[in-house]
Parts: sequence; C-alpha cells; structure tokens
Amino acid sequence: MKPRHACPSQARLHRLRRHLLGWALAGACSQLQASTAQPELHFLTTEYPPYSSIKLEGGGAMEWVLRAALEPRGYVVHIRSVPWARVSREIAQGRADGVMLLWPRDVKELGLLPTRPVFVSHLGFFVRREQWRAQGMNWQALKGQTVGIVRGYAYPDQLRETGAALEESISDWTNLKKLAAKRFDFVALERATGEHQLAQEGGGELARSIVWQSPALVSIPLTFGLVPGRPGAEALLTELELALQQLRGQPAFESMLKRFHVEAVANGPPARPPKPKPR
Repeated sequence: MKPRHACPSQARLHRLRRHLLGWALAGACSQLQASTAQPELHFLTTEYPPYSSIKLEGGGAMEWVLRAALEPRGYVVHIRSVPWARVSREIAQGRADGVMLLWPRDVKELGLLPTRPVFVSHLGFFVRREQWRAQGMNWQALKGQTVGIVRGYAYPDQLRETGAALEESISDWTNLKKLAAKRFDFVALERATGEHQLAQEGGGELARSIVWQSPALVSIPLTFGLVPGRPGAEALLTELELALQQLRGQPAFESMLKRFHVEAVANGPPARPPKPKPR
C-alpha cells in the first residue's frame, strides 16, 4: 500500500497532464481550422450593367461567371463596386486581388494578369429612331457629327479616328436623354449596356425613340484581371482559366447569357499576360 502523502502529488500530476493535453488539442484544432479555412478573394468592379451592377440579381453577368468559376472550388469571393477612377488606387493600396469587367486596354494600363476573354463587348452608336438605317451606317461619315461620350472612359482609338466631335457627359444615361432631346447626333455606347438601360430605366417614349445602329464600330473582349504579386496570383490565374473553360457549354452558362442578353466570346487559347513595362 502506497503512503497517503503521495496521493496529492499524483492528483496534481494528473491535472497537469490533462491541461497539457487540452492545450495540445486546442492548438491542433486551431492549426486544422487555419489550414482548412476557405481562401478569400477581393475583386473590384464598376457599375456597368448588364455585366456588373448592384441593381441586378446576382450582380450581373461578370459576377455570375466569377462566382460560378471560383465558389465551387472553395473560394469566398468578395466583389466591391467602386468608381472606375479609384481602381488603380485600390490596387496600389493592396486592397484587391483582381478586377473584373476589363477591356484589353484596361488590362495593359493597370498591369494586370488577364484571363481568357469571357464576353464580346460591341461598342458602337445609338441613334434616334428616325435616323436609323436598315442598310447600316458607314461610320466614316461621322466626321463633324456630335457624339456623346462619358468623361473618364477609355474609348478605343477607332472612335476618335471617325473624326466625330466628341462631347463629354457624366453618364451613359445622361447621354441617351440628350440624344432624345436632339442635343447629340449619336451616342457612343456598348450595345448590351445601352439596351439594358433603355429597357430597365427608359420606359415609355425614350425606350421607343432610341435604338442601336449596326454595325458596331469595334467588338472588344471583356475579361478578368488578377493583380500580380498578390499571394498565389499565378496559381489562381491557372485555376480560374481552367474553371472558365469548364463553364463553357454548361446549361447554366447558356441560361445566364440569355438572362442578361450578353454574348460569349468564341472559345480560344488563354490570354497571354502583358509584357512588363521597362523601368
């Protein structure tokens, strides 16, 4: 039989062992939770319906694609809408992993890693119905005509090459109203965006009096861009490329195109990242 005075020491030893075991288990659980936590991604966008808009269910076509591509792969995707003029500053402050709704010129100017193109953006002109021509327009005939544009937008060079007199305004919607009031001869605007605004906000006479005039001046691919230097950016680009490719042809993808009235770009090879600018 063991001496009585040994019992308290053994009890303290057992308690210490339980505490140590508890601490070890808590530490292991914390490490396991950290290792299994869903990675979070922060993307910037701007208001440009039907591709991106806080007013649209699901955030618009581009947001639908991004979430459909990444969320099934375990990512938590945060999308924040900011004025376009703030995008470069947000990137410089390290507050974004990527940007969506980009033309190739935007990708180059922001120095991003582009994905394969997702949609085709048809940039051209809206006219008053009485101006519309069934045979289409020769856009070289725009020389001297007044065309409404939006201040701060990066329009392609083809627009200025028409010789039109470009007048800036604060928004596409303002330009459409000015066109109806005969203050502009034409409005330069992306087709899906203009038709969406007329259908959703135009209502009545304005929607009936303003129409798209074919052909498009230029058709430009829309894509996503990832911020180089962010943790895992190169791996994310590869994973996003694969996910975008797998979305093609799926019933949900085709349904999305019809719902937002947008056009998918023809499937092709992945986009090549722009060459770094010389320092």
